[in-house]
Amino acid sequence: MGAPAGAGIMTAGLLLSKTLLRTGYSVYSYQEYPSLIKGGNNSYFINFSEKKVRSAKREIDILVCLDELTWKIHEKNLSGEAVVIYNENKFDPGQPQGAAPTIQRGIKYVGIPASDMVKKINAPEITINNLMLGAVMRILKLDLKILNEYVDKSFGEKHKDLIDENIKVVKAGYNSVVGDDHPVVPKGQTGGFVPTDINQIIISGNEAASLGIIASNCRFFAAYPMTPASAILHYLASKQEESGMIVKHPEDEIAAINMVVGASYAGVRSATATSGGGYALMVEGVGMAGMMETPVVIFVGMRTGPSTGLPTYTGQGDLNFVVNTSHGEFPRVVLCPGDIEEMFDFTRHAFNIADLIETPVFILYDKMLGESVESVEFKLNDKSDMSYKPYRTYKRLANSYEHDENGFATEDSQITKSQMERRMKKIDLIFQNKEKLGFSMTNYFGKENPDLLVISWGSNKGAILDAMDELKNKSIGFLQIVCAWPLDVEAIKKHVKNAKKIVSIECNYQGQMTNMIEATTGVQIANRLLKYDGRQFLKEEVSQFLISNF
Repeated sequence: MGAPAGAGIMTAGLLLSKTLLRTGYSVYSYQEYPSLIKGGNNSYFINFSEKKVRSAKREIDILVCLDELTWKIHEKNLSGEAVVIYNENKFDPGQPQGAAPTIQRGIKYVGIPASDMVKKINAPEITINNLMLGAVMRILKLDLKILNEYVDKSFGEKHKDLIDENIKVVKAGYNSVVGDDHPVVPKGQTGGFVPTDINQIIISGNEAASLGIIASNCRFFAAYPMTPASAILHYLASKQEESGMIVKHPEDEIAAINMVVGASYAGVRSATATSGGGYALMVEGVGMAGMMETPVVIFVGMRTGPSTGLPTYTGQGDLNFVVNTSHGEFPRVVLCPGDIEEMFDFTRHAFNIADLIETPVFILYDKMLGESVESVEFKLNDKSDMSYKPYRTYKRLANSYEHDENGFATEDSQITKSQMERRMKKIDLIFQNKEKLGFSMTNYFGKENPDLLVISWGSNKGAILDAMDELKNKSIGFLQIVCAWPLDVEAIKKHVKNAKKIVSIECNYQGQMTNMIEATTGVQIANRLLKYDGRQFLKEEVSQFLISNF
């Protein structure tokens, strides 16, 4: 679904995603949008299936165009039996010129006079998003009652007039589509299927992280808004009263990190969230937390850099930055969730690890994982026994200077040496306490002793697993690095040793994780699939890469 920024396409896309979930489908959705308030083009992509879906795909089966720009951007990716729904008051797609080979004559065009229709209903232009949504519901033979329930919930009791208006618009869009010969309807389905028990929810990565923060008994959160981490601040601020957490929006990221370090030193679990540019401002404060041995959790949501880069697009270019940040040396842990469930679980791990070794712990994730939404089974599953205990670390002084064991500043060479060695050895506690933490530093999927071993991290996980499902007849294994620092060298060596061929997949130019693995294990991985255009990996891209390596 595509439209200019400000046309409500994200709202419509989320409503459809929730409706598809209630109808019984597995759903994966994501957004692409420019850093504009109005204009440009916003796109909302929904991939759904009766089978589990975890990623985006290239081919489009239904294209909803609220404007001509949407058509120009996406027509080249239409499948052979696609349906194109468009506002005929705005443009006429006609027959595509110079179309890609995937476009066949089987494409069906559904023109709707959307602008005229909302005027006739006396509804504002903005409601065209829901009128087109009604048309999609008709194409897919979905139950309007389910969608109407979500429309009702989205506006709330105070806006009965808006609810009635939008329900009327949705119905008009639904009735505007005639006939039943729409090839995109799943075979054998006449109106979707409604399971008796749905124990799943639609949730974004940022929302899952926010729930993890609340579930971890974090008492203080301070952050300055920066895409893609802003949603964590917004969500937690909306839940202050329910959670009892203090949530602060300070003047900048420097203030945020210093507030969080201070709150942690005062005795409560504390966290912050930012992106690359904001984290650059936090660096000195993070070093102070390392010197003071203060446990804080820091979420860094990656987007395309350097500088402002592509502020609303994705990437994995900040790994080296986060792992190596700071003047001087101190231990830190960098966790890299690969899906929405892990965003929740790893957040809880992060607080437990921070308490255990009293140092900054990072959750490093990319924009795509933070802002995509997925149908997941939601349950509180804490396998660790690191239950929260009252903070007790500093019954002594602490400051940013080197200090003795009582916290008093010192420049003594022997004390400096012993303190540095003691701090740096704390990283060993991660390996010693993995079972107690309920935490694995790597995950493995697929065939044992595979012909082809894929090594990757972060949100690439979904596209890799979907591609592996498609290539079940191939001997493929997937090693997911979930703890980027420290790396579990022994686990990596074990899996590499058992594979005939090794490849890696990353969303950055240099292959930063691959380079780290080569440097720490000595294993050489020459064949790499690297993407650095601000977009996530599509299932087809990964499938083609894997096939080419057999």
